[in-house]
Amino acid sequence: MRILIVSNSFGADAKGGAEAVALRCARFLHDHHDVSVLCATSLPGERPEEFPVYTAKYRNLYSPTHGASGKGPLSRAMFHAINAVGGIDVQEVRACIDQVRPDLIYAHNSHLFQPQLMKIAGSLGLPYLVHIHDYFIVCPKISMYKDEVNCARQCVECKVLTSAWRHASSVVGTAISVSEFVRDRHISLGAYPNASWHVLRNVETPRPSAMLKKGPDRKAQGILTLGYLGALTPAKGIEDLIRAFKGLPRENMRLIIGGTGESGYVQQLKSSTDGIAIEWLGHVSPDEVYSQADIMVVPSRWHDPQPLVVVETLNRGLPIVAARRGGITETVEDYPKACLYDPDTDTGLADMLEKAICRFGQKSPRTEVTATTKDLENRYNRKLLDILETIESSATQNIPAR
Repeated sequence: MRILIVSNSFGADAKGGAEAVALRCARFLHDHHDVSVLCATSLPGERPEEFPVYTAKYRNLYSPTHGASGKGPLSRAMFHAINAVGGIDVQEVRACIDQVRPDLIYAHNSHLFQPQLMKIAGSLGLPYLVHIHDYFIVCPKISMYKDEVNCARQCVECKVLTSAWRHASSVVGTAISVSEFVRDRHISLGAYPNASWHVLRNVETPRPSAMLKKGPDRKAQGILTLGYLGALTPAKGIEDLIRAFKGLPRENMRLIIGGTGESGYVQQLKSSTDGIAIEWLGHVSPDEVYSQADIMVVPSRWHDPQPLVVVETLNRGLPIVAARRGGITETVEDYPKACLYDPDTDTGLADMLEKAICRFGQKSPRTEVTATTKDLENRYNRKLLDILETIESSATQNIPAR
């Protein structure tokens, strides 16, 4: 089967979880199918050489990935208005499809291509599979998080700005969600009304060195390390973590933070932590954090669909303190070293950190896990192939000649 994987960004140096999953899926499926990729923006570093990667231009007032910083309300409103009807170059998308002649469109994070891509697929009778990593089809900001509150339903603004996307989404025949929470939220809002649904939780690509690599033995020096890895944004709860850490008895304790964010916001965070034992690592390999951390913290305020940091933490047998949000809860509910808290309570994170430190601070946190990373990946890949085989068998007789 010829598969065209579509992702806003694509490259070997994927920073975001969705981009990392798209790359992993492309590499796995390349061993079983004829895979090509279409993206709107290239990530830094070399492109994967296993398969062709096409690029279509995206035209708007600024870059959707990092150009919103410092923009005024009018510029942002105009950006979303253009994005609502689509800024992708349709001719380049069509040229790619004509070249690849796919039997299936497999879209990951692809809101920059919408609604045009779904309309094109519908006009050609192409089967369409969407892999859902966020809430873009019902929220232009993809988070359903506004004014520090999670949205229970669509506001009027979101309904207007996603109207064309939701209407075009009727062409989607199959939907993969990274968590049950995300699946249920989309179904309740009427997204992808004709899709058959599957839940496929994120897994990590096995790297033997990842489980063995260790940083300096700071515990031997009597130092406990808390770790954070992810985007530095209010929705990710980084301010909650810093506030809670300040309130802890911090003698012989430090916090390491891996990740990036808007420069002005990050500078404000750093300025508020002068003289405190916090190390800002910036964009680093995940293992740079995991190899040093004794306890990982995932303090998301938004309903995070299913962050890879949670999966990676569990794979390494590390204790985790995490917010009861989105797909996080169902991912860690059976993990014996998970400490969940309600981020809407003023002292929830601080109290849970103290409990976790008491439970895990005096002994090695790294223990055997019940399933190896390779086992989990094999299950994931088998289910993905089963989904594709079902699509292929049902669509073989219905794809028009092109």
